[in-house]
Amino acid sequence: MSVTPLIQGKVSEAELICLLKLTKITSEDRIDALRLHLVQGWNKKMAYTSCGIKQSKFVLALNSMNAKWTIHNQLLDATNESKSKCSG
Repeated sequence: MSVTPLIQGKVSEAELICLLKLTKITSEDRIDALRLHLVQGWNKKMAYTSCGIKQSKFVLALNSMNAKWTIHNQLLDATNESKSKCSG
């Protein structure tokens, strides 16, 4: 199964907070840049430059978030598959 990565401006604040809990990201600047990009829809460059972080740090943080998003979706699929086997 292929999971679509997180989409600019399409992530809710609640989803962002939950995904952050699954990462080791603690830098407020990185979190703010991710919020600007994922929740508010800013383009990547505007988000990381306005928060004063390097592109490389932003990309690492975004990749980490996408990895957790993929695992989350795989878990949902596995759970749904398991439930359908039990009821079928």
